[in-house]
Amino acid sequence: EARRAIVLGFGGIAASVAMILLLGFYLTRSIARPVREVASEANRIARGELNVQLDERGPGEVGALKRAFRAMAADLAERQRALEDQNERLRESERLKSELISIVSHEIRTPLASILGFASVLQQKDVDAVDRARFLEIIGSESRRLATLLDDFLDVQLLEEGPLELSLAEVDVSALVRTQALLFSAQSERHQIDVRLPEEPLVVRGDVGRLAQVLANLISNAIKYSPQGGTVEVSAEEDEIVRIRVRDEGYGIPAELRDRIFTKFFRGTATARGIPGSGLGLALSRSVVEAHGGSIDFESAVGKGTTFSVELPKHARDASAVEAGERRHGDD
Repeated sequence: EARRAIVLGFGGIAASVAMILLLGFYLTRSIARPVREVASEANRIARGELNVQLDERGPGEVGALKRAFRAMAADLAERQRALEDQNERLRESERLKSELISIVSHEIRTPLASILGFASVLQQKDVDAVDRARFLEIIGSESRRLATLLDDFLDVQLLEEGPLELSLAEVDVSALVRTQALLFSAQSERHQIDVRLPEEPLVVRGDVGRLAQVLANLISNAIKYSPQGGTVEVSAEEDEIVRIRVRDEGYGIPAELRDRIFTKFFRGTATARGIPGSGLGLALSRSVVEAHGGSIDFESAVGKGTTFSVELPKHARDASAVEAGERRHGDD
């Protein structure tokens, strides 16, 4: 009996040890190992590596710990991406500000020097009537150029601050086209502005000043980018919408630049060709047209010219302001 009891005792001890070992093995696999994995991933996060590689399996609180840890890592990764995006926007903003300062200093210097120079000549010297008229015309032209640059920069500031305000009224697009064509027809002896309009008025509901700004930008660009001269055709027609086209016979836009043509401050080959401008006209034009519920696009062939098309609904949106934050592009 004693021997049997001893055997049973040792058997019970062996069974207990075996159960303890099995329990330890189970705890190691189900708890200790997952905890070590979480600790390892925590160290990776501390080093800035946010791509957590954890499954969500595990008993009770261990599984909950893994899921919470994965959620925390995902949130940190999202916050890091948001900070990187914000930093990129800040860097881009600083770059654009530097570019704006460069453009302003370059674009203002030339007309200002002309104005000061010819004004000085008129003050200090006796000039005949013909030269006096020519000098005054140059002063007037360069003054208008400065005013246009100032208007563009102020409009960009408005777009940066928020909605583009519109003063809506009935606008006769035909009359607007004729007026702008007449204004620009005297600016270049090398260009002929050909106006093609239907006999009946083309009426939209819009902001007459802003729409005139769009037409002025398009006609001005057509003249600037065809310095050899030629015909600038300005036409308008009506079907379901009112469509305005401005066509030139100039340089045309290379295919690799077309995706950026409405980007703010983008000037393409203009700087290399010595063509003045701020790189803002088309960005502003697009914002104005879209604020009216319309669209602007272009077709171009290198060496053959470019045609810009503006489509306007007959009745603009009732809203008098449109967010312009994502519509900041530029002309070349």
